[in-house]
Amino acid sequence: RCPVLIEGPPARGKSSLVELVAAMFGLEVIRINFSGNTTKEDLFGTVRPCVVDGRRVFQWVPGRVAEGLKRGAVLLFDEINLASADVLDAIAPLLDASNLKLERPDGGEWDVRNAIIFATMNPASTGGGRKQLSPAVQALFSRIIVSPYSDSETVLIARGLFQELVDTHVLTAADVDDIVVAFVCINSTLKERRIGGGGQQLNLRDLFRLRELLHECIESA
Repeated sequence: RCPVLIEGPPARGKSSLVELVAAMFGLEVIRINFSGNTTKEDLFGTVRPCVVDGRRVFQWVPGRVAEGLKRGAVLLFDEINLASADVLDAIAPLLDASNLKLERPDGGEWDVRNAIIFATMNPASTGGGRKQLSPAVQALFSRIIVSPYSDSETVLIARGLFQELVDTHVLTAADVDDIVVAFVCINSTLKERRIGGGGQQLNLRDLFRLRELLHECIESA
């Protein structure tokens, strides 16, 4: 048992890769999107007031990690470097492969011998509250570094994205080439900080949004 951390730029398919691999093995994925507001209680559970048979009682409500462990699901910690230090400290025992069991907040135990855990993160330079993971947390993972798409890869993917619009004569192949050239040129300018100032770049999600916008325009025409 060794958790895997996938690092790379936005829109590189990091989370989708985990979901695809899990589907190949017939495994459920519980995807937990981390943020600065994520709490230990969100993950592991807490006692909350509930109404049972018309009476107000306090009941243990498991968190999403607890549910995943119970169901034998793959746990996907998305954007793990947005989590607070307290949350990272809380999940560290779960990430430690030497731990076979973990104490539950309600007094029981979780058997974590077969827990399958993946995490993803964008570089800290992406901003938005992202930060570098501490060496101690990084050491709990096997790390996979995903590189940015090359210009040639971007061209191939973009042509595939817009092929349906070409087949339906909404766009021509030349139109798609113009979109790709503009995309690559804008990204080059952003990378060199000649515009924008923040070093942020366009990614495949922007091409997906453009495709969806064109679809919407066609449907509303």
